[in-house]
Amino acid sequence: MAEIRYTILVHVGKSLCDTITELRTMLQRSAATLVPNEGRVNLHEAPHITLLPPFVAKNDQEARLLECFASWSFPAQKISSSTLDIARWTRTGDVPFIDWSSEQVLHEMYASLMDMFEKEWIYSDRSQDRKFHPHTTIVYGTDAEEAKKINEAAIAHAPFTDTLAFVSLCRIHSESGWEVIATKEAAA
Repeated sequence: MAEIRYTILVHVGKSLCDTITELRTMLQRSAATLVPNEGRVNLHEAPHITLLPPFVAKNDQEARLLECFASWSFPAQKISSSTLDIARWTRTGDVPFIDWSSEQVLHEMYASLMDMFEKEWIYSDRSQDRKFHPHTTIVYGTDAEEAKKINEAAIAHAPFTDTLAFVSLCRIHSESGWEVIATKEAAA
């Protein structure tokens, strides 16, 4: 059986989604400035915060993964960030993003998920672990100069503030992106 990869994404409210979509639309109009064949603005991907980067659930554990995800809870809490940064990835070029690492609630959400998944033997391969880095990608694959311009344009919209709305568990498909297989709303 082929390996199945998953990711867990935090979705915020309409206000922040609208702001990020506005930024992406602005960038789409100037797409000629992106790195050829690599730079892209994905207007179809809902703005989100990556909570758990792509991982492989061990031994065909999707049913148990879904059960655990359904039993997990997180608070409906307001989050805010004024921090923009640029990641330098060899494969995709420079990637401007909103950095949410100062939000303690996201760290708590990540820790509770990891604890539960390890306890249930769903996600136990520590070699898959990466440093937790909650972020919202604005655009993929720019050059360094363009990434700086994008962040300068984005900072006019800061602070980025909204309420955690829901979390989605997604199955990753190598060619077509990801498919939402479960969602969880914030606890009241």
